Amino acid sequence: MNKKRNTAWLLVPLLLLQAWWLYREAEKQGKAKWKWGLWGLTQFPTPAVAFYVIHKWKE
Repeated sequence: MNKKRNTAWLLVPLLLLQAWWLYREAEKQGKAKWKWGLWGLTQFPTPAVAFYVIHKWKE
């Protein structure tokens, strides 16, 4: 039980940081910022990888 609690304390800041980063990057590029930010809160690191592949690779 203690190990699950420790993992949550690590995962929550990672999800918040990822969601914030995705929101800011999508806003800079004029993309759907709320969609990316909310998706960033759901799992780690799939949304960040998808954002990179979809939007950054094209540049």
